[in-house]
Formats: sequence, C-alpha cells, structure tokens
Amino acid sequence: MKIIIALSISLLFFFLVVPLKSGAYENLLINGGFEEIKDKRPAGWNELFWHYRTGTVYTWLSGISPFEKSLCLSLKNMEFGESQIIQPLWVSSATVYKITCMVKAKGVSPSGAGAYVGLRERQVVKPGVLPGTFGDMYGNYRADGGYSAYLYDSSDKWISLSATVKTTETQTGLWAVLGLGAYGRFSKGEVFFDNCSVTMGSVSEKNIYYFMSKTISNFLTISGYEARFVIYNTTIGAVFFVICLWGIKNRFSINVAGQALDVVFLAAFVLRILVTFYVDGYPYDIELFKKWALYIGEKGLGSYYSGEIFADYPPIYVYVLYVLQWLRRIFSIAPDSNLFMVLLKIPAITADLLSGLLIYKTAKQKGLDSSMSVVLSSLYLFNPAIIVNSSVWGQVDSVFTLVLALAVWLLVNGRIEKSITTFTLSILIKPQGLLLTPVYLWAFIYSKDKIRYFYSFIISIILFYAAFIPFYGKIDLIAPLTYFAGKFTQYPYAVNSAFNLYSLFDGMSVPEGSVFFFGISYKAAGLFIVLTGIIISLYAYSNKKDINQAYFTAFFLFSFFYVFATKMNSRYLYPSLIFAIFTFITTGDLRIMLLYAFFSLSMFVNDSHIQYLSVHSVYHVEFFTLFMKTVSALNIIAVLYLIYLYLTEGSCRDGKKV
Repeated sequence: MKIIIALSISLLFFFLVVPLKSGAYENLLINGGFEEIKDKRPAGWNELFWHYRTGTVYTWLSGISPFEKSLCLSLKNMEFGESQIIQPLWVSSATVYKITCMVKAKGVSPSGAGAYVGLRERQVVKPGVLPGTFGDMYGNYRADGGYSAYLYDSSDKWISLSATVKTTETQTGLWAVLGLGAYGRFSKGEVFFDNCSVTMGSVSEKNIYYFMSKTISNFLTISGYEARFVIYNTTIGAVFFVICLWGIKNRFSINVAGQALDVVFLAAFVLRILVTFYVDGYPYDIELFKKWALYIGEKGLGSYYSGEIFADYPPIYVYVLYVLQWLRRIFSIAPDSNLFMVLLKIPAITADLLSGLLIYKTAKQKGLDSSMSVVLSSLYLFNPAIIVNSSVWGQVDSVFTLVLALAVWLLVNGRIEKSITTFTLSILIKPQGLLLTPVYLWAFIYSKDKIRYFYSFIISIILFYAAFIPFYGKIDLIAPLTYFAGKFTQYPYAVNSAFNLYSLFDGMSVPEGSVFFFGISYKAAGLFIVLTGIIISLYAYSNKKDINQAYFTAFFLFSFFYVFATKMNSRYLYPSLIFAIFTFITTGDLRIMLLYAFFSLSMFVNDSHIQYLSVHSVYHVEFFTLFMKTVSALNIIAVLYLIYLYLTEGSCRDGKKV
C-alpha cells in the first residue's frame, strides 16, 4: 500500500508540478544558442543595422563558444553605428518576461552604448523603410520595453546580461533584441552572444518597466539634475519674455541701434558658433545628418530613396547635405570631428541670420525706423528658442522657416510666381510647409489676377518632380507622391513631444486611433478641430481681404495647428515666431509681441528639455508630467487669445500702434 501511495505521489508530481515549472521557464526564443543555420545566418533572427556606410558591420557564427555546443553569435561594428539582432515573440498581456544572455565584449567604445540585451514593443514597419532604424526611439522609453546595462569590455570573460519587462493589458508582441550601439549613442567594437533565453519572469524581478506617468515630485526624487535644468531654462525663457515686452515698448532706449546692425549680426553669428562648438547637439539628428551626408557622398543621390537606409527628408535639404559632404572631402574633415558637426549646423545658422535680415528689411519697408527694425531683428536673432534649435539641437527648422517666410513675403509684395515657387521649395524641405496652404487658397480666391496663380501652379508641379529626378534617375510621377503620403502616416501618435492639447490629456506617444473623449479618437478630434481652424482663417481673411493678412494668417495657422492638430512635434511651432514678428510689423499691435514672447518661452522650455534628456539617452517626454501639462494648458490659452485677436484685429489698430 505504501508503495502504491508513493508511486501515486510521484506520478502526480510528474504530471502536474513538473509541467508547470517547465512551462514557467520555457524558452520562447527560437535558436537561442545559434546552432541552427539558414543561409549562413542564425535561423529565426533578423539583422538591423544603422551605419555611416555599408560593409562596416559583420555578423557571423563563431566557434569559440565555451557552452554546451560549439557556436555563438559574433557582431562587429567597424565604424560607429547601431547594430541589432532581433527576433519577434508572441507573448501574453499583463505578464512579466525576462531575457537573459551570456555576452562577451572587447574593444567597445565607452563613449556610446555598449553591448546589451533587451525586450521592446513590436511596431509594424512599412515596406521600403529599413526596420530598426527607429530602434530605441520607440522602444527604450516605452513602458513595455527595457534593456540591460551596457557591457564595454569583459576582459575575455562571459557575462550574464538580463532585462525584465511587464507587458501592458493589451500587448501581445515583443522584440527580443541583442545589440551594440543605440539610438543617439553609436558604438564600435566586437561582441559575442550565446545561451539566450526569454522566459516568464517573476513580479519580484528588478528593473521591470511599468507604464506610469511621473509627477514632478517623482521626477525630483529620481533626478534633481533634470529638474534643475528645466527650472534654469524656464528662468532664461522668462527673462527673454520680459525683455521682449520691455524692449518693444521702450525701444531699448538705444538711439544708436540703427547704426549697429552689423554689430548685432556679428554678435549673433559668433554666439551661435561658440554654442555649436561646445554643445554636441541632439544625438540622433546629428548622427542622422552625418550618416546621410556620408552615404550620399559614397553612393550618390540615386541611392538615397533606394530603401537601403532610412530616408526621412524630401530632396532639397539632401542636396544641402551633398554639398556639405563635398566640402568635408575637400578640406579633409573627419566624420566624427567637432568641425564636421559645426559644418552640419552652418546652413541652419546662416538661415537664422538671413531671417533676421528679412525681418529688418520688412520693418523698414513698412515704415519703422532703423532703431525699431534692429530691435525686432535682435529679438529674433537672440531668441533662445531659435538658438537652441539651430546651434544646439542642430535641426534645420530655420532653413525651412526662412524659405516659408520668404514665400509669404513675396506673396505680400505681389510676386506671385516667385512666391508659389518658393512655397513649393519649402514643402520640398519639410512637408509641414503644406500647413500654409490655406494662405494661398484664400489669396487665390480673392485675387483679381487668378491666371498668374494657375501659371505658378504649373511651374511648381514641374519644380516638384524635377527635384526628385536625380534621386530616381527619371521622371517618376508616382514615387514622389507615395513618399509624401508616407510622411503623413510615419508618426501616427496623438502627439510627438509637443506640449499641446493632447499632451494635457495624456496623448504623448499614444496611437492617434486611441480614444480621446466619449468614444472619439484623437485623430477624429484633431481633424475636426483643424477643419474648424481652417474655417476661422477663411472667415478672418474674407472679412479683411487684405494681402497683408497673409502674415497674420500664417501666424495663426502654425500656432493653431501646433496646439490642436495631432502628430505634432515640439519644433513645429518654430515658423510661428517669425510670422508673429511680421504680424506685429504690419499691425503695430503690442499684444502680438506678448504672444511672440510667450510662444518663444514655450518652445524654448519644450525643446531645451528634450535636448537635455537626449544627451542622457532619454528620447521621450514622459517625465515631468506636471511641468508638461502646465505649459500645455498655457499654450491652449495663448492660442485661444490669438483667435480672439485674429478675428477682431483690423489691418492696423491706431490705439495699439507703436
């Protein structure tokens, strides 16, 4: 009888306990030991590379594994870049998972991200776009993605790396990631991976990434440095805010300003160059521009849209990068040098100065004296929001904005053909230029010379397709349109780092198809509000029927879209600043400068905060929620006030004229 009981207990243990235990630790990875080979590559795994040039990263199956079988995976970056080996996994929602892998590293550059393993969310990448080029951009910061510590040199020893995540309530997929170098932190060197597994983990595991919004008190507890940085930058922005208002009202009390135009521009240039030398810039964008410049320099413009690399920009600025890489070659500038970084920022810095000159010329044209004209240029050239974007961040919004502003200036001055052609160029720099379309629609509707608009439209179509010919090697009527259509679906989130309506209501990096209010999606709400804004602009323009209203309409549209449209980035407010100054020049209304000062403050604290976090490998604004929501709420109030001014302001209010 005792034997029967013992056997029964043993069988019960075998059929119940053992399966449960083995199931809990079942390896979800296929070929985690890299012993199965297909087409000379480890079966079940995919490669994702981001490098300056092709042929600078190598993966192979090495026979130096000390573990149970002979092979391990070797990954080597010959130049600075990001390399990942990934495998898709089907997982359960609201469940903890852990990835573990034995890793050996040697010669990995300590300046970038070392070897790591991780689990991140799975996103669909459309054909023609190189998967993985977004890498950590949509993985590292998300609640359902986490990574191990970085390994740089293990002194020929195998080290166990692991990361643990908890999936969300609706999540069913993950990527298992083995990598060297990361988004914004490129690396070179050699690493080896073996004995990798993904298993269900325990809730007691450390380093679990939960979805949570951090309040200001949480953030101050976690890192006081970021908090102090934001407070410091807010103070700088607030000081500039006061200077704007005081400077305009009191004209700085500088009678000699009219004779100091060259000094102002020289000081603005020197300041930008100094900032450029001492600040590396937004890591991801700077590395992206470097990669593009070197790539098209090696392979030519015809390869840019080939699908071999992530091609994010329309043609015009790619031409600029082609010229910059040509200059780099002539002067033998190293790709990773500070000098090349400065060279990449020169177009944006130049555009800043030319924009200041355009402001000065417009002010003089509208009858303002030299003193006030210089003051207005100075308030743009020394605006911290403008300096951060071009000289610190390294972005090219100033180039785009200059072309856009020049287009409206030409329109106001009756040069319709040149205006529409220049407007087309702005779209070929950044597709956001299309946000200005209502200005041209209303100008066309109320124009008495419509034939000039038709001629200009035909010329613009020719220019649009001609810009793509060097890239496709022929006149392709479909590919450019397909490219632009893809641009408007590339970042399908309610909001991308902008402090606006959707940030206020927790829409940061939330898919725009998600519910916003009462069953209405963010996308539907945004579309409805944007259409409302377009109708408002038509109503205001039809009441005034004054071509000078183009400045005010442009100011209104870019500000309105930034706050109420979905998929907005923090930098999309940029054109509003120059159009605010143009609006003030044509109306003389000091309240416009109040809005200019506020939007400068808003954009500065938004962009500088993102810039600072990026230097610390944080590429998403989910932190400092109270701060973000406060600025978002103030942005909404400012735009509502702008709507009031837009609908009530005459061509020139005598009571408010300076």
